[in-house]
Amino acid sequence: MNAIFTIAAKNYLAQAKTLADSAAKYCPEFNFFIVLADEAENSIALSSEKHSIIEAKDFEIPKIMQMAFKYDVVEFCTSVKPFIFDHLFKQYKYDHIFYLDPDTIICSSLADALEALKNNFLLLTPHFMNPYVSFEGSTSEEELLFVGIFNLGFAAIRRCLESQQFLTWWKEKLKDQCFADKQDALHVDQRWMDFVPVLYEKGAKIFRHPGYNVATWNLHERNVAIVNDRYTVDYKFPLVVYHFSGFDPNDPNSMCKKQSKYNLVNYPQFKPLFDEYRRNLIRNGYHELSKLPYAYNKFNNGISIVRFQRRLFRALLKDGYNVQDPFSTSPGSYYDMLEKNKLIIHEKGKNLDQTRKIIPNYKQKMNRMFKTMLLLKKIIGIRRYYYLMRFFLFYTRFEEQLFLIEKRT
Repeated sequence: MNAIFTIAAKNYLAQAKTLADSAAKYCPEFNFFIVLADEAENSIALSSEKHSIIEAKDFEIPKIMQMAFKYDVVEFCTSVKPFIFDHLFKQYKYDHIFYLDPDTIICSSLADALEALKNNFLLLTPHFMNPYVSFEGSTSEEELLFVGIFNLGFAAIRRCLESQQFLTWWKEKLKDQCFADKQDALHVDQRWMDFVPVLYEKGAKIFRHPGYNVATWNLHERNVAIVNDRYTVDYKFPLVVYHFSGFDPNDPNSMCKKQSKYNLVNYPQFKPLFDEYRRNLIRNGYHELSKLPYAYNKFNNGISIVRFQRRLFRALLKDGYNVQDPFSTSPGSYYDMLEKNKLIIHEKGKNLDQTRKIIPNYKQKMNRMFKTMLLLKKIIGIRRYYYLMRFFLFYTRFEEQLFLIEKRT
């Protein structure tokens, strides 16, 4: 008995449902679970007759609300992954469990992966598999030093003693260390997998089948084409799992909004696949679901939570602070502590953690900031300016700003 699961917030449920539909087509013998790493809040989020959707908080995950608070949406969705594996193995006694990111689809049978699991307890897919002196792909080797060798949009595990030990180790890491944080050399759940080939000499397989986890980061080394009305890789292997990472359904030529090189004009062979995927997303409610807000982006009173407050909470936990419900705004709560120290931004429902791509007049604002810093250097001198920058290098990290809280409760 086998299962597949994915994890998504409400705004990615159309993708998760589309993945589930592809699994039903090509792997009908697998049970499929959509884990909602969010609060349902709106009935539209869980309204589905053919999809099994379970909220993450319904699984046995210790201190899950602390995890939901200290992690942002991507961090939280990935942090619960080993806990879901472990729960499904123990609750339902599945022989094999596959995890797939919600923005993937299954295009043919998983038979090759199941065959590989006969002699291994874990399958991992690397971002790409060949060395390059002159690299022409979309994701450089230098970038992989940050995000990790393996892409955890796909993972497969067989139930056995070794996998139980592996999941115990992985859960322990992700309950507190699933941040996307370059300074800590972390990239959610992925960087931890770099240890696996060393920690598990046998049983943890680098799964090199080129038809699995195909995405823009490995298209430079995989020739995807249509042969006899079926997608193939290198004219030899079936396309099994395609990963639509960065896909924008509102852009008819987009393959990945982060990689302008990869588009349907340059790669027309992908157009039938992407057009069908877009239609299926819309059929599964993309336009409605994609607009649903993430519940864990706000306190219980509707005030937005910013990254600064999440990271400060992380530092407080490390310092021994304990709280059952960090989203609470009652007297004595974490919110109350922030309020007393004037660390609340009183705006409701706004995304205050904007990226530079969506900040109006970003370049002009940065130029003004640079001029201010040049003036500061001129006033205090290069020696003091140097020491000030060294101070900021450490203390501008949110986790190091506990000095802002005068009294803890």
